[in-house]
Amino acid sequence: DGNGWIKDIIPPIIGQQQTSDSEAWRSAISDSLNQYGDTIQVRFRAIKVGSGFEGDISIDDFEVFDLNTPDLVILDVLGPVSGCDLSASEFGFVRLKNESIIPIQPPITLTLEISGPNGNSLYTEVINSSINPGATRNVFISGIDLSAYGTYEVEIFASIPVDDIDLNNNGVEYEIQNVPSVSAFPYNESFESGDGGWTAGGTNSTWALGTPGHFTIEGASDGTQAWTTGGVDTTFFNNAGQAGFYNPNEQSFVQSPCFNFGAFFGGIEIIFDVWYNSEFSIDGALLQGTRDFGATWETVGILGDPDNWYNDGTVSGLSWTGSDDGLSLIH
Repeated sequence: DGNGWIKDIIPPIIGQQQTSDSEAWRSAISDSLNQYGDTIQVRFRAIKVGSGFEGDISIDDFEVFDLNTPDLVILDVLGPVSGCDLSASEFGFVRLKNESIIPIQPPITLTLEISGPNGNSLYTEVINSSINPGATRNVFISGIDLSAYGTYEVEIFASIPVDDIDLNNNGVEYEIQNVPSVSAFPYNESFESGDGGWTAGGTNSTWALGTPGHFTIEGASDGTQAWTTGGVDTTFFNNAGQAGFYNPNEQSFVQSPCFNFGAFFGGIEIIFDVWYNSEFSIDGALLQGTRDFGATWETVGILGDPDNWYNDGTVSGLSWTGSDDGLSLIH
């Protein structure tokens, strides 16, 4: 009735919560609304106490659920995942959880759709037993064909016969890669016959394979083909409308095939040619390696290593930065 408001049915949120505009929204949950009557209104109170004026408060996605409605959640996905030389019989591993206060009754259907070099494939697994409140259930799907090299789009969705509280937590979408491996050495790739299994990606990526024709970088070190940022030449325009330059706020990469060093008994030497022109101590590049198919990356080498290694320690910790207007041989 607009009178007798009951304050703070959820704990008050005080002070700064996010530190940048790239941080995620946060969720607040209350399961006590029904104790205030059959018909109620709610309101959000914003209170200013200090003298500053730089601040904002926003709310979005306000939802009300019946707690006696099932809530099936995809808690975790452990497969399929990226790897080297994947097969036609990979597996999917999904962990489901019942987040509601009532049992979720069967049938519970998990579908996994794969789109990629092999075309589109749909895999289905049906659970014919109930999941109790708070309980989890592991679901395996076998025989997933990822044998063709390249990038795959994976979509996983869990469904039940009755309405679900929140369908937003029933589905997962992500990308995986099947990467070719190299086990014959010495290895040499000058990209004259194609990408050689190397791929580009990242945020705002401008990496391209071709004959470099930029204002400062022209031609390849060997033959005619090389990977370069800013597109192949000045016919490419970045997000700022500049010809032949990498994008503002670019965080990109070009990534190799898998290297199998299992037969090596001694040290490993990497040699490559590099030509760079960037803002010193602001933009740069570095070499990284992964042992877990990209889950974590380690920087190779340290600042000041011999044979033209990193010349700066302020961009991502270590990098080649500034200008080296001429090819350098890196060991």
